[in-house]
Amino acid sequence: MSLGKKGHYVHVSGTGILHDVSNGYGNPSEKIYSDVADVLEITSFDSTHVHRDIDAAVIEAGIKYGVPTAIISPVTIHGIGHGPIKTRSLQIPFLTEAILKRGKAFTVGEGKNIWDSKYPSHLFAWCSILTATRYPHHRCRRGISRPHS
Repeated sequence: MSLGKKGHYVHVSGTGILHDVSNGYGNPSEKIYSDVADVLEITSFDSTHVHRDIDAAVIEAGIKYGVPTAIISPVTIHGIGHGPIKTRSLQIPFLTEAILKRGKAFTVGEGKNIWDSKYPSHLFAWCSILTATRYPHHRCRRGISRPHS
């Protein structure tokens, strides 16, 4: 970002903010959140929700410094990433290691919970779509948003 030019910030958070165990561990929540209709509720959760402290800091900094900000909260990301820093997801390898160590798979409670997942390329696609839709004068290449030249 050049001096004097306004930037944009896309923060990758996680769906852990929606974690709800009011029905007990291993049971699905009745609530289905909409990223549009429920955005005020989601951004108003208290700090007991996973990721909320960082999401709140991102929102507050965006307002304070006048930086347009978006937060993407993907589900579990698994697979091989192609970025320069992190290429391995956390949850799936952690669960696989736990299963191998235990010698068998396991469930939480009755195992009725619902857990979705995405590949790193899906996350990149979401960032690209967000960038292209919101900022059509930018293009995305390998996770980096750049103005068209």
